[in-house]
Amino acid sequence: MNPALRQFVNSFTVGLSLRAIYFVDHPSVLEAARGAAAALAELAARSGPGPVSIGQARERLVYEGRTVLALTPIARRLIEFLKGLDAGAFRFARETTAEELLELFSIGAELRGRCDRGAARAQFLARGITHVELAPPFIQGGGTGAPADPQSAAAPVALVTDDLSESDVKAYHSLMAVVDSNHVQAARAGGVDVAAARAQAEQLVEKDLLRLHDLMRLAHYPDFDVYTVGHSVRVALLATLVTESVGLAKERMVELAAAALLHDVGKAQVPQQILFKPGALDADERRAIEEHPRLGGEILIASGEANPWSVCAAFGHHVRHDERGYPRLPPWVKSTSATRLIHVCDVFEALTAVRPYKPALAPWQAYELMVRDHGAFDPAALRAFVTGIGLHPPGSNVVLSDGSEGVVVRAGARCDRPVVQIRRRADGVALDVSSAESWNLSDREHEGVHVVRLLPSTSDDEEGVGWSGAPPGRRDAPATAVAPIAVDSCDPTAAVAPRAKT
Repeated sequence: MNPALRQFVNSFTVGLSLRAIYFVDHPSVLEAARGAAAALAELAARSGPGPVSIGQARERLVYEGRTVLALTPIARRLIEFLKGLDAGAFRFARETTAEELLELFSIGAELRGRCDRGAARAQFLARGITHVELAPPFIQGGGTGAPADPQSAAAPVALVTDDLSESDVKAYHSLMAVVDSNHVQAARAGGVDVAAARAQAEQLVEKDLLRLHDLMRLAHYPDFDVYTVGHSVRVALLATLVTESVGLAKERMVELAAAALLHDVGKAQVPQQILFKPGALDADERRAIEEHPRLGGEILIASGEANPWSVCAAFGHHVRHDERGYPRLPPWVKSTSATRLIHVCDVFEALTAVRPYKPALAPWQAYELMVRDHGAFDPAALRAFVTGIGLHPPGSNVVLSDGSEGVVVRAGARCDRPVVQIRRRADGVALDVSSAESWNLSDREHEGVHVVRLLPSTSDDEEGVGWSGAPPGRRDAPATAVAPIAVDSCDPTAAVAPRAKT
């Protein structure tokens, strides 16, 4: 991955997000503009004399003619900004300044709906933005895009190099958007749109397993600069997969998914410098961050729309099964099965995701820590999670012992033997989605095949990020029973029942 491109996308999208909340001279907004300008200067130095073109096509980020799936989730605001300006790409001259980027942030914060591209260009000039041009949208056809008119001849062709559908990428953006907008509302005035979260939860629950695993593939990409948003989306996806596997009624699945999307809304009222601090928190900062469950619960109660599951999940998702943790709950807040499952999903996601202060753990490492933390988790909730997610979570890219590669669709009968959709045969032949086979490694037909390792969560010819590796000492063997935990056959009952208080 081009680190300058990642820095630009992170800084630009964070700047757009913060400008929607804060005034233009806020230190965090200024820092985002300076970071984006520095990244642009580095990109320009690498790309030659022409402008740096960063755009969008088919719901994906586009850079130098190729879609960049790994940065697409965190680039959602940039993509939507371009669409709102009726544009396919920004063309940044090497002279682009931080002051011009600040003006762009302000335009993004003020934009409502769509703007004519000509009017947008006039607004650029009126605000002193002279080193940023707008390229027209791309004509989309097949896997590539062509410029819509002669003026865009120098714009990159949007070559789509991944196999995700446009609807799946858009669905993931919609989940991110509803969490993001609720955090913005909560930060500005303490409000929240529970109905919008529930509507997205309904759409999520209606998706079949194949679509859910594609959303999980997007969820594996790191987005630590906006992790309060991506975290809630990933928790909702994990909770939906678990409840689908245990056959929970659809209406209950919707309420639980909505609760997961809203569970961290209290973080909107925690100072940004604490949320994104790369080092250890001091005592005062720790107390501030530990206020977010109470703040979130109170925001949801004040909305008048949230049901008890959402309110209790916001209040109680950091309360352990042995009743330690934080905050001290008021007597009328009761622990529910939804809260206990969201607690498990919340911790697993936090352990396996990139954060400003830590790298991601592999799933087996997360399980090891969770199982050994006696009294932390409700045994039934942890058992359901291990059964529904497995050792190789849906969306994971895996290599099998016969040399083939694929994507995990769902957990199998044994948590170390998932159902895998084969995307590359052992002879190296790549398969498209229509011709891919699904192998259930728990079936006798495939009993001689096992998962050797996880591949990095990337499809953009970039340095590996995300989950990888097998348990220690098993590089040439299946990443199976999480050997350090000594769980025979990865039996979830054995894994959790003897270790947690009841």
